Amino acid sequence: MIAGSVGGMCEHTATFPADTVKTRMQAAVARGQPEYSGVAQGLRAITATEGVTGLYRGVTAVVLGAIPGHALHFSIYEAVKQRLGGSHTA
Repeated sequence: MIAGSVGGMCEHTATFPADTVKTRMQAAVARGQPEYSGVAQGLRAITATEGVTGLYRGVTAVVLGAIPGHALHFSIYEAVKQRLGGSHTA
């Protein structure tokens, strides 16, 4: 359960900058005002204007939600695996 939580935290922290750029690109297109030509250009632009912290704005809420979500996911996975006669881990 702890390993699942830590894994989820690492995953969301690692992918959050790309998700930030993707979200901003989608919002800009919806407004009809594309800001970035691609993910790399978006990463550079955000870092230049807001610093590295701009890429991680809002990550705390995502990580706090991921901790119980991934813990539950891996707990259920292990329980189902055992129930179905999967490999036993020590």
